[in-house]
Amino acid sequence: MTDRATVSTSPLQRTSCRAVGQQTATAAAQTHPRHRTGYGQWAVLLLAMLSLALSGRAHANCTNTNSPGTVTFTPPGGQITLSSTGTAIGTILWTSTQATPASYPTLTCTGTTNNGVVSSYGAPVGSDDTLFPTNLTWLSFRILHPDTTSPLSAYPNNASVPTGSVAFSVASALQLVVTGIIPQGQQGTTQQMTIPAGQLAQWNVDMTSGTNPVEIFKISNIKFVIPTCTAAVDPTVVTLSAVSATVFTGAGKTAGQQPFQVQLNCISGANLSITLSTTSGFGAKTLGVISNTTGTGYATRVGIQILKQDGITPVTFDTAISEGATQNGTMNLPFFAQYYQTSNGTVAVGQVSATATYTLTYN
Repeated sequence: MTDRATVSTSPLQRTSCRAVGQQTATAAAQTHPRHRTGYGQWAVLLLAMLSLALSGRAHANCTNTNSPGTVTFTPPGGQITLSSTGTAIGTILWTSTQATPASYPTLTCTGTTNNGVVSSYGAPVGSDDTLFPTNLTWLSFRILHPDTTSPLSAYPNNASVPTGSVAFSVASALQLVVTGIIPQGQQGTTQQMTIPAGQLAQWNVDMTSGTNPVEIFKISNIKFVIPTCTAAVDPTVVTLSAVSATVFTGAGKTAGQQPFQVQLNCISGANLSITLSTTSGFGAKTLGVISNTTGTGYATRVGIQILKQDGITPVTFDTAISEGATQNGTMNLPFFAQYYQTSNGTVAVGQVSATATYTLTYN
């Protein structure tokens, strides 16, 4: 600072002054205290002007026409299933569809202004100001706007609101991201694995009346489940051998029994039950019979019957079958499948195709 005060006008003189060194500059400053004071006044004035410039940018002349809009995000079924073998940090668990607020404000601005997301659960995670914490230590979220590739930044770092009339009507999406170690030992439960329904965050904008929200982001109750077992093979495909149509001599006749297994990878610590269901059942659920697909090329008067592990007792659809305690590693649940004649008369030859689903429950 003192060196610059003693420099004259030409480059040659500036070079000469620097060659003399700091001592010459200091002597000049000490000899002319009024000059030094004058420099300090210029510095204060410059800082004041800079302060005014920054202040003018941060507080734009924006007014809004109505209350903030509200968007609520809900995952299918209100539940997200996690891997029983762990989920890597950085994994995106779920990205919602884009949702448009039912009502929204329109801002009229004559300048640019600070804005951005404020989370109900605290400041951004680490150095990423688009990633916000939840009540779960291992889970964070982003608000994607105006599309699923563009996250909003934390207040006040988001891109400035443009001048003119701006309607906050564009759709937003929610993205859930794993940012920590998911606690184990909670397989098959939802204990401490819930984000409660309510406000997740809001989008704040600085206005003439102060900092106000222009959009509220809410969620329904979201549960996270770590299953004790996951399918080792999915889907389970069972192939029955071809049989002659002549073996079917009347309703209830069976043929071509084939064993199969539902193959799982499990963690010990729970009692497992499996429930088989179908949307194409034939007769009573206690028969365990699935109707054949209809249409050209498919056999008639025949379906598929599912039996329990004894190869005799039909499963009862929509009724849980206890499989006992889970074990670490592979766990195979045995069943049988066979052809089943559904009505009297000649069985027309053709393909047989039937589908059932299974649900695993724990206690």
